[in-house]
Amino acid sequence: MTTRVEHTNTRHVYRWLAASAFALALPWGAAQAATPNAGDATAAPPPPHEMRGGPGHGPERREHGPMAMLKKLNLTPEQDTQVKQILDKQHARMEGRREAHKAHHAEMRALVESDTFDQAKATRLIQQQQQQELNDRLAMLQTQHDIYKVLTPEQRSKLKALEERREQRWKDRDAKKPAK
Repeated sequence: MTTRVEHTNTRHVYRWLAASAFALALPWGAAQAATPNAGDATAAPPPPHEMRGGPGHGPERREHGPMAMLKKLNLTPEQDTQVKQILDKQHARMEGRREAHKAHHAEMRALVESDTFDQAKATRLIQQQQQQELNDRLAMLQTQHDIYKVLTPEQRSKLKALEERREQRWKDRDAKKPAK
């Protein structure tokens, strides 16, 4: 049974990863938008989030998670550069993992689709997956720590207050959910 603290930490981990991936994908999206054949009828349709329209979708969408919090801390240009370098390093690490992840997924799919079930191989694949998840989480925590070290004491205090406010909003939201 997981405790509330463990569940909350896991949620922070996933939100941090999602926000990091989103922030690192922004330059790619900008490059795609600037392509010369943007008006071409044979060009690919816009991403689903841009087709929905309405507030909260498309380029004017509000940021959420750690990247939004970092923007609220009013980082100096030097801090921005340092944070970008830290995130670029993490992004490169995750990009390097992509092919290994695809190969691992293919092995698991082959195991499922085989005529006989090899329990020893399944156990080995699961253990590899768990170890890689542990390594990924450690790297993410290291990234968060490295970014935290870039902040001034005042920014760290402000970050703590923002996190406490976010936690309170989560508690309020959870309290409003109907009981199952």
